[in-house]
Amino acid sequence: MALKRPGQNQKTNRSKSSPRTDNLLESLRDIGGGTARAVKKDFGQGVPEDFMRQLFGMGKEPVHASGEIAPGQSIEMDTVLEAERTENKALRLRLSQERTLREQDKSLITQKSQELKVELHALTQEVQHLAKSTQGLSRKVEVAAMQAPADPGVYHILFFEKLRSFIASFRKKIENASLWLQSHNQRSAKRRSFWGQVGQSGSKRLLSPEDYSQRSAG
Repeated sequence: MALKRPGQNQKTNRSKSSPRTDNLLESLRDIGGGTARAVKKDFGQGVPEDFMRQLFGMGKEPVHASGEIAPGQSIEMDTVLEAERTENKALRLRLSQERTLREQDKSLITQKSQELKVELHALTQEVQHLAKSTQGLSRKVEVAAMQAPADPGVYHILFFEKLRSFIASFRKKIENASLWLQSHNQRSAKRRSFWGQVGQSGSKRLLSPEDYSQRSAG
């Protein structure tokens, strides 16, 4: 019976297990490769090609530098430039209209101010002329006229219009009073003359029909 050397069984066992290990690794590689191909095939068929390129960074469009126009973009640029020109034209037109309106408003204000000055001057002159009806009122109106502002407003015009109306009414009353007083004085003079004549001629003058009618009218 032959004796086995120490370690001989271990070598035999390793020599027997090595083919199994190699076969196992090859099987795993085959399975892995098949699985990868199957996944790639299934995944690739269900996903758009553009998405795959973007996902893996393939086939990216080159980025154009500023100022470069890609094919097909010239029409869009022309549209943008035309829209900007139209907007700028509308803006210039609006600014021109606003400038014209401001100039018209300024011209109207200047014209109105000049008209107020002329009207105020005429009113002060008329008021001073009317105020000469009485000596005391004339001085007061003269002071008011001297205080008229250089740039009159509607308030000043209304003030002098009221003053003019007041003085005109006042002067009219004075004129009426003067006429009434003059008439009264004339009647008084006639009465004095009549009674003087009565004293001289007696009752004959008193009973005269002509004198009686005059006395009744007076």
